[in-house]
Amino acid sequence: MIHDLDWLRYVFGEPERIYCQALMRTAPTQMDYSQVTMRMKSGLIATVIGTWAHPSGFKVKVEICGESGMLQFDSTDAPFRAEARQTAAGPTMIVPSNPVSVSPYQLEWQDFIDWIEGKSLPRVTARDALRAVEMAEAALKSVAKRQPVTL
Repeated sequence: MIHDLDWLRYVFGEPERIYCQALMRTAPTQMDYSQVTMRMKSGLIATVIGTWAHPSGFKVKVEICGESGMLQFDSTDAPFRAEARQTAAGPTMIVPSNPVSVSPYQLEWQDFIDWIEGKSLPRVTARDALRAVEMAEAALKSVAKRQPVTL
């Protein structure tokens, strides 16, 4: 889930506080479930749910709410949903499951190769990596305290 928190920061800016609830058990069967709610400094609210409880493995659900509407992603459902705030009721716009022509993983690798070959600077800095760890640690601290953690 650290990657989801990192992505939210990359796209929507710095978080102000994080609240996390989690269920972690090993018996009678392993079940890991966590729900993180982040309040961004911009006022935007994002919720990420991650779980290994599904028989098919890790699943994630993300909801991002702001003044203009809401974005949703659920890895169990292929389409990405964007719901713009409207004055009249209307259908939800559904974007195809692969809205890009080049895989994001391929783009990441090409960016890394370009950096190694001296063609570009890295998009992710050591500070970005540190902030991702700080957000993940704040989520764990929130679970332990059962309270939001201010960053």
